[in-house]
Amino acid sequence: MGVDEAIDGFLSAVSRAAGAPVARPPANLSALHELEATIAPLQVPAAVRRFWQRVDPGALGADTYPGLHGPGFALTSWLMSRDEASDSQPTALLQIAYESHQCMSAELDQPDVAGGTLFEWNLVDGDFERRFDGLEGWLVYLTGLIGAERFGVYETPHGQVVCVPRDEDWEIEPQWRPRLAAHPVYGLTTHVGRDILDWPEHWQRLTGLTPARILPRGASHTISELMQTDPGSQVQATVVAKVVSLVGGSGGTSVRVHDGTDMLVVHCLRETTLLGPTIDAWFEFDVVLPAGPRALPADPDTVGLDEPDPSLRLEAQFLAQYAQPAGAIATAVRRTQTPAT
Repeated sequence: MGVDEAIDGFLSAVSRAAGAPVARPPANLSALHELEATIAPLQVPAAVRRFWQRVDPGALGADTYPGLHGPGFALTSWLMSRDEASDSQPTALLQIAYESHQCMSAELDQPDVAGGTLFEWNLVDGDFERRFDGLEGWLVYLTGLIGAERFGVYETPHGQVVCVPRDEDWEIEPQWRPRLAAHPVYGLTTHVGRDILDWPEHWQRLTGLTPARILPRGASHTISELMQTDPGSQVQATVVAKVVSLVGGSGGTSVRVHDGTDMLVVHCLRETTLLGPTIDAWFEFDVVLPAGPRALPADPDTVGLDEPDPSLRLEAQFLAQYAQPAGAIATAVRRTQTPAT
């Protein structure tokens, strides 16, 4: 079924259920044009673009689950994923519906990969579930629910709104969805793991994650050896160490790490953190140690123990835990196995 036919069927079903015409086109397409300009060379799938050309979701007269929204909110969500959560929210996906942390997203068209597939996922946890092979399929399915009278109607100041599925059916409703056929890209796979290493290669590629950034290389120095290098020169090295504390911020993540020989504070720029770091796990850090004194960080477990003033002792421990200056800057962070003992 073509997208226009699917849209027509859904709008007609909603109108009949509400007892009045409810849908109207958007006042203008400026939000769609801004979205398209921002995500280029990625492209909005044709079915989604056509839906937004024909329908203002704010005047749809239907409350879906998740709730369909327009290109303005889609752009805001995509930018947040790109700028704040690219290690857990693929920029290959464009959110088109949202409700209480639950999202329905359409896969964007890439220059070499056709998109359109709809994935449902939660902002907090869980995998990316392949629900429909396109927006047309979802609209046809929702139209079927209305035809089977699996909908509710409630009054708003702007008229009646059709709730499809009904609130009481939200938990069971996914079991009614049609079985998906084999997909050209995903085959019979219906879910993609949340971990970035479980994503398809074309999702990873958009984040800048390449095989070269994934494979561990081994340490070139222990931290102790690094601290003994010539302070008159900048040093580049790879250390393998366990993260013992972590402080995140808009400029990146600061971690205190220990490799069994010594401790080091490493500042990880945001663009290096697709694969970590995380507390209590081991990572490879490609680091740059600038010229200057090789100062070891204070240990929060021991600092200030000789300080008789409790407030000063607490301040020293807090600074050691959260505010020590970086001894090195990470240029790459890779996951690695816990070293054998």
